[in-house]
Amino acid sequence: MRYETETKLRPKQVIKLAEDFFGGELGLAECERGDAEAAFEGGGGAVALMAKSAGGSTVVELLSQEWDNQAKSFLRQVKGRRSVRR
Repeated sequence: MRYETETKLRPKQVIKLAEDFFGGELGLAECERGDAEAAFEGGGGAVALMAKSAGGSTVVELLSQEWDNQAKSFLRQVKGRRSVRR
């Protein structure tokens, strides 16, 4: 399935959260990573996402195969977060 949301986080922050969520919490193997994209696989499925700046927010596009509930949970978390400048 394909999902999309907007967030106030910067693209790099979204990718870091995806790494922590899909790689850390769920234990999926990271098979691709860049500043604005990442992909994970395992458990008979896969997740790929891209985060791109759009005005004052970031659009997060996520493709999920067999990880739909977890993908929706991740997007809910991302949507509710605010960017922290460092």
